[in-house]
Amino acid sequence: MSKRILCVGLVCVDFKTVVKQYPLEDTNQRTMDTIMERGGNASNSATVLSMLGCDVEYFGTVSDCQNKNFIMSDFEEYGVNISNIVICNNSKCPVSIVIVNSENGSRTILHSNRCLRELTYEDFKMVDLSLYNWIHFEGRPNNDDIRLMILDIKKYNLSVDCHKRITISLEFEKIRTYPLDIIPLVDYAFFSKDYAKHYGFNDMETFVSQKSAEKNKTVICAWGECGAAAKIPDSSVVTSKAFPPKQMVDTTGAGDTFIAACLYSLIHGLSLEEALDSGCCLAGAKCGIMGLRGLKNSREITYTCKKKKDMVNSR
Repeated sequence: MSKRILCVGLVCVDFKTVVKQYPLEDTNQRTMDTIMERGGNASNSATVLSMLGCDVEYFGTVSDCQNKNFIMSDFEEYGVNISNIVICNNSKCPVSIVIVNSENGSRTILHSNRCLRELTYEDFKMVDLSLYNWIHFEGRPNNDDIRLMILDIKKYNLSVDCHKRITISLEFEKIRTYPLDIIPLVDYAFFSKDYAKHYGFNDMETFVSQKSAEKNKTVICAWGECGAAAKIPDSSVVTSKAFPPKQMVDTTGAGDTFIAACLYSLIHGLSLEEALDSGCCLAGAKCGIMGLRGLKNSREITYTCKKKKDMVNSR
């Protein structure tokens, strides 16, 4: 039986408002549409992995409020396992107000998380690690707990045969302080363009080259319209161009889609360069549709799955 992918991080509710043009302060305009969606980085990546045919599980906290049933049923609709989800009483669901500019597809996010707690190491200890072959973490404020979770996985990996070991990846998207000792603990580190630029880098190649050398780990960085770059220690930088859609519709979740396609490709034995290509291709397709729903039947999903099939057949 094939093992499962676990995506650890946030789930929230997105109220997405589509506008003809980005509003000026203290003005009034009629919106083109308002959509309620399930959001959150780890939540979105799990959804895309399920669309790609993976056995995937989301692990995080959910508020026992009026939005719980919507979140749970939406996970179920997309085939995402939530058997270990942590329900929190006396809390409110995190909410994002997303303003989508129909002129260029840009999204502006106003996020609110007033009282839903983050996952703890104690929550993670209830997970049966033998069920998984890959665990992906979304970087969150609970740095100390994430570090303990990763150390638990590393300890588990030492106790099993090589083919049973779990690959660990971690996303650094938000501009926040992360413990410097957490990157060497993972196998793959995903960084956002905003994170890299915040620390003074002006191009993706320089960033992945320097960060990989510093931490001796595989580093991947998506850079929007420039594509993506990655580097394995003691190897050269590899890149992929971007695959923009004919029309930008909604860029929300493009980074989460990129990560999901990369994980899918790497799990199925494709090279790092091929993984970047798949990630950029699928992220571009995502930018051309509203939300994630239309992605399942896109030709880019078929293309990504075909690359995996071709790889299997060539062995």
